[in-house]
Amino acid sequence: MISLALRRLFRRRSAASIEDDIAPITAALRTGVSDQTLERSEHRFGVAESICGLFVVLGVCFEYGPKFIVFLQTLTFEAFRDLIGGLMIALGVAGELLFASLAANKRDRLRDRNIMRVADLNWKAEQESLARAEVEKTLAGTTEATERLRKENLQLEKAFSRRYFMHQDKAAERLLQFGPVEVLIEYLQDGECRSTAGMIAYTLNMAKWRFSAFRAVPYDSPFFDGVIVHGLIREVNDAGIVPEHIERGSRAAEALIRELNKTDIKAHGHAADPNASPGVVVIRVGMNPGPVKMDLSPGYHGNQLYRFSN
Repeated sequence: MISLALRRLFRRRSAASIEDDIAPITAALRTGVSDQTLERSEHRFGVAESICGLFVVLGVCFEYGPKFIVFLQTLTFEAFRDLIGGLMIALGVAGELLFASLAANKRDRLRDRNIMRVADLNWKAEQESLARAEVEKTLAGTTEATERLRKENLQLEKAFSRRYFMHQDKAAERLLQFGPVEVLIEYLQDGECRSTAGMIAYTLNMAKWRFSAFRAVPYDSPFFDGVIVHGLIREVNDAGIVPEHIERGSRAAEALIRELNKTDIKAHGHAADPNASPGVVVIRVGMNPGPVKMDLSPGYHGNQLYRFSN
């Protein structure tokens, strides 16, 4: 019993004892034991350790109790020498029990603090993750808005840009079969409208079409957006036959519309102009519709350039 008490007295905290402390945690990770079960088991072992230490103290007291009584009666050095060893063992074991209990209490408090720190760090990490997700969502929305604004700027730039009649020579070759067709071109008093009308006139001149007029009209004239080609309605005479020159003008108007829409010029067909001679193709060049809808309502004055469609 004395040798056991001495070993407990001179026991040191070492790497082996630390491994003993973490052994229940490792076992829990392997076996899946809950924290509550481990805590109850640790408490039971602590109580058992205290009881065993108490047994050691009681055993020392029983063994050295008579010697202590002799010492009190004689107060001699020989009696004290026989008593001192057991007294030191008893005090050492009692101190070990006391300080082990205090150390266990501190260790539990540190563990609880660490658990709180880990929980706080996890909460902060979760909050940062949510904040990061919100920032990414905001950035995604900003990127989408930026892309939409870029497209709108491109549309606006296109709306203000000039129209171009691409591949005029090839278009003239395809329109040459309808010549000579009489044509009248009118355009709004606007630089871009005049430029577009000039390119159309240049192409039709190469196709040998005859011009009855090429003139500008006031800006507030009732013009549609884009290019409107009049002459698609085929009139019939009293015998129910479409005259050849009206038939040729209608087919020429349809072909011109196709050629304009192949390039950068939006064109639409319309009924024949009642103020023009039968068979005459009337071309009216309005404002560039760009990305907006072409307004084909009667009496429109060509100011839809700034009104974008939904």
